[in-house]
Amino acid sequence: MSDLTAENVRVMLSRVGLSQSEVARVVGAQERTVRRWMAGDPGPDGDAFLPSPQHWLRLFNLCKAQDRAADQAMRLIYRLRNLAEETGERLDPVTVRLARDDADARRAGMPFLSAHIAVVRRIVERCEAERIPYDVLAMLPPPPPRRA
Repeated sequence: MSDLTAENVRVMLSRVGLSQSEVARVVGAQERTVRRWMAGDPGPDGDAFLPSPQHWLRLFNLCKAQDRAADQAMRLIYRLRNLAEETGERLDPVTVRLARDDADARRAGMPFLSAHIAVVRRIVERCEAERIPYDVLAMLPPPPPRRA
């Protein structure tokens, strides 16, 4: 796990892409506490006010889950690219699905829409860096429940 410094906290909070209130809900802290982490306010000892190890671990685990989700998507995209290269066909733009709301994000394994957007941002950045064509489209709504 990364060193617990004020700068690492700010980087991690930025990387997960959550609002301060969402971070507070994910890690189980008060929103005021998260604001103090972001600002690097001094704690009682005069050092920067930092998350507890438990809060930091929850935040770190969310960031790792986002990385795993982006990595999994990229593995599929690489397979498509390799298949296109093997067959001599042009790679059509890959479709990256963007959650429409928190419910879509939860179905995709993220706690909030903003966390899902951070995953999509990672995928898009990698596609752009590797010149892989892509389209970002809204997730399809879930199918209606079946009637008995």
